[in-house]
Amino acid sequence: MKKTAKSISYKDAFERMDEIDKEVAYMELWRFSYASRHVQQSLWEEKRLDEEIERTLKWSSDITEKYCPETKMQKDYSHTLTFLNCLIYGYHRQEINDGYIDLRYESLLWEYDNPIEKVTPEEVIIVKNLHDLSYKFGYLILELYAKPDHTVFWDWFVRKPRQKPTSIPPYYRFPEKGNCPQGVQIALSKYDTNINENWDLIIYYSEGDKISHIKKDLDNRWNEKVNVLIGKKPNHDIAFYIDRETCKKTHALDVLEFQIGLWRFELSGRSAVFRDGTNNAPKFTNNHEEPKNFMANTVDAFRISEKLTEKRWKSNKNNVRRSIGIYHWDKIHSPEPTAAYIKPLIRDTISRLHRNNPSVLNEYHTNYTKLMTREPVINFKAKDEFIETIIREMERDYKLTDHCIKNADYIRPAQV
Repeated sequence: MKKTAKSISYKDAFERMDEIDKEVAYMELWRFSYASRHVQQSLWEEKRLDEEIERTLKWSSDITEKYCPETKMQKDYSHTLTFLNCLIYGYHRQEINDGYIDLRYESLLWEYDNPIEKVTPEEVIIVKNLHDLSYKFGYLILELYAKPDHTVFWDWFVRKPRQKPTSIPPYYRFPEKGNCPQGVQIALSKYDTNINENWDLIIYYSEGDKISHIKKDLDNRWNEKVNVLIGKKPNHDIAFYIDRETCKKTHALDVLEFQIGLWRFELSGRSAVFRDGTNNAPKFTNNHEEPKNFMANTVDAFRISEKLTEKRWKSNKNNVRRSIGIYHWDKIHSPEPTAAYIKPLIRDTISRLHRNNPSVLNEYHTNYTKLMTREPVINFKAKDEFIETIIREMERDYKLTDHCIKNADYIRPAQV
């Protein structure tokens, strides 16, 4: 990962974090859309889509009205979703001992007076089933049952590119099982942390250890075939458990460096309060001065926590190409498909874009509009390498979409 310049200004740092926020929101939008189509497709293939959705919706409405009667008067579906999230979160806190706490959900427990403590044993069984599905996919399963809108992405990102979406689902993100930095598990010595995933390399860090020495040891021993131990276990402060099959060395080093920086920052007793205005420096409690490279490290830590260190498309290109990929997938795989084969569909899409919005095709081939202004109509029989390249790229995007939907997850092109 290329580190943020240490000389970055407050204004630039806040702009970077705002960009990260937007990118994360779009990632969430795509992940939710893929998971929704995965669930819809699975139920439809099993011929129980309508039955399952109707049964779950009725139960959800009934239990919400039973324990939250005022919802009946409001007739707002969002209240049902909010109450169900509260119920499922309450079950998670009560039954799953993983220490997960979310302040937004905690406020719901207070607002609804922790409804999981009031439900009957029969109702708990249904809550458990809803919890397990929500935990598996990372969203309240009820939201994933909503029928996907087959035109929304085209309208947002293709027909009027760069316009801001009016709303981004879901209402709530639920803690997805195993949602942690890929291939890295972290344990602080002062906490009793369970290490559940596989690992084959462990780094013990103690205050005073030189990061440069750890990096050198990691370089020298990364390719050893046996389990590797770096550092000294007695009196260590942080332990990093790494699975070299699923984690790149560069990512392990990034997580290591920023976790140590965060630990040192917390150890010093400093808390940063960010003031309004991007030109204002953060205020540190207890009269501490700003730590060295604070803003640069904050931006990079944010990138790591949101998994934005890997190679990826720029935001606009990402949204355009995923929109067209999902448009093609919906045309072929929806319960009432309107297209049978991908190549004719792609040719129709290219022709449509060429007529109405050719700038979008620049995301598939740089300077498309500049090179193709001379052609009012595309001749696909000519086998122009320029057009063939765009066709191949759209086929790849379709395959990427299919892969994301089959896995119910947001996957980058480089990962496939």
